[in-house]
Amino acid sequence: MLNGKFHGSFQENYESGKIYRKENFNKGYKIGNWQYYFENGILKMEGIYENNKQIGHWKRFFIRLCENSKLSCTFVHYFKKKEIS
Repeated sequence: MLNGKFHGSFQENYESGKIYRKENFNKGYKIGNWQYYFENGILKMEGIYENNKQIGHWKRFFIRLCENSKLSCTFVHYFKKKEIS
């Protein structure tokens, strides 16, 4: 914290200790790469903030078993997230 505002890199964890999300702030503003994880530790979603606004395309990852396989496949969905006023 800096003058009562979030500043720097932060990490929030599930109760299990695995990472839930990683985030970055500059004097209270969301900046840089943000990442969210499934409880099993696999990346769930990531994107970039600039001055509190989501920019560019964010990626959301979906994991499921592949057909005729015991391997899991990762599917990526790119989307532009709208800001909520």
